[in-house]
Amino acid sequence: MNALSAEERRQLAHALGCTVGELDGRLKAISEAATREYLAMFLGQEGFSRVDDFLVWRLYLLIDTVFARRLPSTATISALFQTTASRSRTLLRAVMSKYQYQLQEAITGSLQQLLDESEPASDDSLARVIVPGSDTLIDALNDRIAARGGDYPAIARVHGHVNQYRVEKSSFDALLEILAAERDDD
Repeated sequence: MNALSAEERRQLAHALGCTVGELDGRLKAISEAATREYLAMFLGQEGFSRVDDFLVWRLYLLIDTVFARRLPSTATISALFQTTASRSRTLLRAVMSKYQYQLQEAITGSLQQLLDESEPASDDSLARVIVPGSDTLIDALNDRIAARGGDYPAIARVHGHVNQYRVEKSSFDALLEILAAERDDD
């Protein structure tokens, strides 16, 4: 895309979470999502009476094409859709709910990635600390723990930190089993 200035390319790369060198590949994936959107509209497969439904559909297409079947962070959604963090969380929750079956692989993969990237807690416990791109992912992990039953501690925000969450060992181990079972079901 030569029609963009160097500054516009830099801004787009930042919003898409890639380097300027990777931008053309990302834009190609966005073109694929846009083509799918138009084809569905032309064929009467998706009809929306509310803007929110349209934005959720558009986010679904981006997750499926641009973000390599991983859930984007709230900050990324805000940068792309020009929305507040609160509105972006709402869109992410809505896409995870409405397209839960189509995005099962992306949701499970994103949650597994959080656990894989966790760090040991700073105290001498066996707990882990995770840094999610969205509180919505923490809610999804806690939902899985709750559905398992038993007496597992909830994932909780680390006191004094904006975006760090503590996962006790028993909950961490249970989540590893739950996510492994979800991957096996795919």
